Amino acid sequence: RNSTLSPSISSSDGQVHLTCEDGTRFSFPEADCVLLDIRHSSAEELAEYVGEKLRATLPILAERGVTVLEVGVAEAPNQEARFRIEL
Repeated sequence: RNSTLSPSISSSDGQVHLTCEDGTRFSFPEADCVLLDIRHSSAEELAEYVGEKLRATLPILAERGVTVLEVGVAEAPNQEARFRIEL
């Protein structure tokens, strides 16, 4: 992760600690968190992450004749990102 663009994230004592660029700090129970290998939690990056994970873990899709995989993630009503990949 590029620390100049993303918050700093660490974990200790069952907590995930997040420090933002402006110094604001947050702490969450580790059991409530899933750390993803993405730079930001934008709808675009989440859609791509989920799409790539589905493609990698479900090779049977292509075997069954599926030719395109599309994932949509909505941030709010009428605000959505889509990731589309040909299998």
